[in-house]
Amino acid sequence: MDKTEIQATILFFAKARELVGCKECKLSIQKKLSYADLFDKIVHAFELDSIRNQIILAVNDEFVVPNSILVLSENDKIAVIPPLSGGLIMEILKNFVKLQQEELNIAEIMELVTFPNCGAISNFIGITRDNFENKKVIKLEYEAYESMALKEMINICNKIRSQWDVEGIAIYHRIGEVPISKASVVIAVSSSHREQSLKAVEYAINALKASVPIWKKEVYETGEPQWKQNKECKWMNNTKSTALKEEEAQMASDINEKVPNKDVVDPNLVQIRANSEELNRRIESFIERKRQHVNTVNVQEFCRYSENNGNENSCARVDAILIRRKDSRSHIKVHRVLNEWGPQTIDQSILRKPITNNTSFNVSIPKDIYERLKNIEDRILYLESISPEYKDFWT
Repeated sequence: MDKTEIQATILFFAKARELVGCKECKLSIQKKLSYADLFDKIVHAFELDSIRNQIILAVNDEFVVPNSILVLSENDKIAVIPPLSGGLIMEILKNFVKLQQEELNIAEIMELVTFPNCGAISNFIGITRDNFENKKVIKLEYEAYESMALKEMINICNKIRSQWDVEGIAIYHRIGEVPISKASVVIAVSSSHREQSLKAVEYAINALKASVPIWKKEVYETGEPQWKQNKECKWMNNTKSTALKEEEAQMASDINEKVPNKDVVDPNLVQIRANSEELNRRIESFIERKRQHVNTVNVQEFCRYSENNGNENSCARVDAILIRRKDSRSHIKVHRVLNEWGPQTIDQSILRKPITNNTSFNVSIPKDIYERLKNIEDRILYLESISPEYKDFWT
């Protein structure tokens, strides 16, 4: 036996024990391997495909987190745990993430997220194309920081579940060489209705490209290979961590419809569509135009030049003089309007009739009426004191 292999003890319970036919078996496995590899080896070795989507593994009395890396010894006991409490499937069983060098089997991945209570399975399949910017691509080479990549992929699954009601989530990414027209990434999400799974798949691929440490190198027929950077990746910016968090929050808010946005404004109600620079320019132009208008009016009001005056060099401040208007003590024009329906033009008998009908002389006058009249008189006296020309309006 290879020194890197051990004889592990596999324990079976309930439905798994009935299918295998025994409670305990020995199995030759690698000392260090991933959860997915161990799971696949146990399922195939003991023919447990019929309950593949219903079991989880435990090592030494503790549940194993999927996609973790295991280091085992001869004394370790691996338990195959079927559904608990009459068929309750743990939610952790429904997240399937994996990095592998072998070709991705799309049918098997779709089968992983197939559940009886689901009415839709949405998927995204990324394949290798044969060209990029007029260069012929012959293959892609993927490299990943596997432990961190798996952790980030699990985080994506958790974020999806926090926003949408989905059942199964599978995110499989291929590493190593990927030939032309072969799948490099497969994402499948199942849900009761298609709307939830479609939005979850869109979020998953965007988040995968933005945060999961997987690198791609394009190998061309002619020329040097190039490492490609995703447009979603913000790590090259100085504020990479802040930008990444803001982008994830923005993506989540754009596609999350559980919390309605109360600040949404109908674009048809917006009359001005301009940035801050354009708004500042318009404000400054308005102020300058009003200042020029005031200067022009001041010259017209206070500076009067005859046509014979040949002095071209003049100053409005120095040459300004006060020109009184007719019927006014200042330069302000006083406009009079012909009042055809006023106390001076209407017959007094006609004027008394509506007053008699609308007022009651026999009823006592409230005291606040006198206060209001006194306030009106004080206001009129104040206006006359600051602008004597208004006195003519009351006569």
